[in-house]
Amino acid sequence: MSGAHCFPAPSVGLSLQLAGRLQPPAQERAAGRKGGEVDILVAVVMAGLVGGVGWLVYRKLRRDEAAFNQQYQFDEDGVQAVGERAHNQPLQFQGQGAQTTRPVMLAAGDYKIRYQFPDDALVKIELFSADNGEGELILLKSGSGEVGFTIAADGRYLFDIEPQEGAAWKLEISRLGLPSGYRPPLS
Repeated sequence: MSGAHCFPAPSVGLSLQLAGRLQPPAQERAAGRKGGEVDILVAVVMAGLVGGVGWLVYRKLRRDEAAFNQQYQFDEDGVQAVGERAHNQPLQFQGQGAQTTRPVMLAAGDYKIRYQFPDDALVKIELFSADNGEGELILLKSGSGEVGFTIAADGRYLFDIEPQEGAAWKLEISRLGLPSGYRPPLS
């Protein structure tokens, strides 16, 4: 047998040794099963924790949304109605040049408008009902100050600001009176 290599045949003892190495002992097989059972248990507990935290976050978001919807209301035009909690929070607008504000819901009552205009430019502010288009002149002034006005009926209103020569302006509109809207009777 020239050029051929001969390898001795494995003995029976060696083949049993190899077979024994391929199969783990019974103790190792039992430990492997316990490890797998522990892994499944950990995965189930983690899934439960993630689900519980997710549920808590969901509930918090729902409570916040309910509180927001109770305080503010928007219609299809994006009109904002300010609820009772934000009653004394002023509406603020600022800009440059002629502009008309977004429609806002205002309750009937007395209001105060604080304004800040350039000293050398007259600014005209008119209040218009978004529902019927009726309007009234609120002020024609320059400089800074405040003026009172009355809203006769609940509704959606727009403020039309027309300064001379594209002047910058700033407004703050607040409701006067008690937060509940209660007016004591005049005697």
